[in-house]
Amino acid sequence: LQHRYTVNDKTKISAWIKAHNMRNTGSWMDLQMRHPDIKLGLQDIGKIRMGCYWTAQRLAKAGLIPKMYIERCPFCNKNTPETIEHMLIECFRWNSIRHETTIFNIPRLYRTVTIDQSTNNQALNQGRNIMVGKLLGGESKETRSLLAQSRDRYSPYMKELETGRFMNGIRVVRTLILDRYNSADVSLLLIPFESNLQVLTISTTFGYSTYNRY
Repeated sequence: LQHRYTVNDKTKISAWIKAHNMRNTGSWMDLQMRHPDIKLGLQDIGKIRMGCYWTAQRLAKAGLIPKMYIERCPFCNKNTPETIEHMLIECFRWNSIRHETTIFNIPRLYRTVTIDQSTNNQALNQGRNIMVGKLLGGESKETRSLLAQSRDRYSPYMKELETGRFMNGIRVVRTLILDRYNSADVSLLLIPFESNLQVLTISTTFGYSTYNRY
């Protein structure tokens, strides 16, 4: 019966998970308990894995920011859409945070070449997808005891943890930049309720529009 469900599952998120060589579960929930300081970044990993993370491309397709950002990244201004792959690997806006977190888990090839789904080199596309899958927790679902023991930089635990730190590091600035292009609706999609107060403070400091907390 489970095999039948798997075969008949035609959803986009299932196809995305399969293309990135991931299982349907990850360690991000267990990691939140051990690393509460980056729990919002780890929650973003969960959103990506569940298909509910709002990239700029997705926001543009929904009409929440200008349509030009369907094919253009608003953070680095390159003529390539902000997909999950672009955000994690390529977007030079986040280079400093990337060098403090995930850089050791990204092969030089993928750091120096912009690859998209239209690229003819299928091997490069497939290799990058698998590598992104590993950054998001990979194939393994480690037990909590194994999570506590693992300290190898290249273990699935550490890769997912460093990606959580990366996502945590870009989230506020990313939201503020997107907020320039439209209304508070974007912020409400990207920032959890509990962190709205933090965004309000930063928005006031940098002169961006503010909005009420519900």
